[in-house]
Formats: sequence, structure tokens, C-alpha cells
Amino acid sequence: MCNVDRCEREPDLCRRINVDGPAAVAAYARRHGSRVVLFSTDHVFDGVQPSYRESDAVNPLSVYARSKMEAENVIRETIPAQCLIIRTGWVYGPDLQRRNFVLRLVDRLRAGEAVDVPVDQWGSPTYTEDLAEAVRFFVEREETGTFHATGPELIDRVSLAHRVCDAFALNASRIVPQPTSALGQLARRSPRVLLNCDKLHGTGAPTFRAVGAGLDALIAMSRPVGHWQEA
Repeated sequence: MCNVDRCEREPDLCRRINVDGPAAVAAYARRHGSRVVLFSTDHVFDGVQPSYRESDAVNPLSVYARSKMEAENVIRETIPAQCLIIRTGWVYGPDLQRRNFVLRLVDRLRAGEAVDVPVDQWGSPTYTEDLAEAVRFFVEREETGTFHATGPELIDRVSLAHRVCDAFALNASRIVPQPTSALGQLARRSPRVLLNCDKLHGTGAPTFRAVGAGLDALIAMSRPVGHWQEA
């Protein structure tokens, strides 16, 4: 359950999905000798430090962030030698339900809406295919432990929105920069989290593409597949 504001409104549901669910999976894995991959989040950090390594203390600011911290803990406690925990953030890419920031922004701007975008929230956009390739690399090597895995650029939401407009040829004048305090968001967000991914890079895992290359890949994936025509 990754709707951060809904988690604030429905904390019991959030806990059942984000904590009790992984706990049940971990218990099953312990009985059957299986391994578990848990996707966690940069939200477990409060954004006070310039950057965060895997060993740094967490300080979640929201119901959602606490649920992910608790999920990490229960996985580690239940199957310490059989778990792979991936902390990531600002994930975007092809999605039939169009639930990520980039695709939601594209849809709203194409519909002619003005879109409020926080000017004071920073993170590292992460292309889904890159994340999947890295996790596959880890699974095939039977890697365990906790890894930070994000794209290489730290960027604010408004700058990212303008990059999206440039890539998709959209009207950037409909982007309305706003401070987080003016958006009425229910859950507290960490204002700026930079995950240090040196541990991941040190394994030889596939590299993550920068925002421009990720948006180009997303556009290519979004094009309809045409029919071959004979000359």
C-alpha cells in the first residue's frame, strides 16, 4: 500500500498490508527455506542528513514510512539469512494503472489541467526496468542484506515535471510550483533524501539510467506497436 496519504487515513489497513503481509510471507519462507525480496523506500529516512547509507539509523515521518520500517524489521528478524531488502524511491516507468508521478503528470497535463507540484521535495527518480534488472542480478547471485537502489540524479519535483514536459512535448505553463505546506498533503514527507548507492555499485550490478534516458525509454515503451509492411 503505497498511497502515502491514504495510509495516514487508514493506518490499520496499511499495517495489515505492509507489515502483516510481509510477516506472513517471511514465516512461510522460513518454513520452506525460501528467500524473500522486500521493496522498501527512501521514506524510512527523515531527510536531515546530506545522504544515507544502508547502515544509517532510520526515522520515518509517516504511517506509510513506519509500516515499511516495520516490514523491514520483521523480515530481518524472521529470515535474516534469506532476505534481500531494496530501498528505492521516486519509481517511474510503464504502468497500465499509471500510478507513478510521471504518468499521472502526463495524463493531467494532456487533459488540460493545471498541476500543483511541490518545489521543496527532492529525490532520485528510478526507472522501473533498471530496478528490476538490479534485483534480478541480486537474486541470481543469491545476494542478501539491504541495498539502496535509485537513479543517479537528485532532483526536485518541479524540475522533474519540466523535464517530463520537455520529453513529452507538454505545456509546462500548467505546472504550478507550490511549497509542500500549501498542498494540504496529509502525510509528512521527507523533504530531501539522497540514498547512497555505493554498496549496490560495488557488486557490479547493472547501472541505472539518468532521468533523460529513462524518459526516452518510457516514451519508446508507450508508442503503439505498428504492423510490418512489405516494400
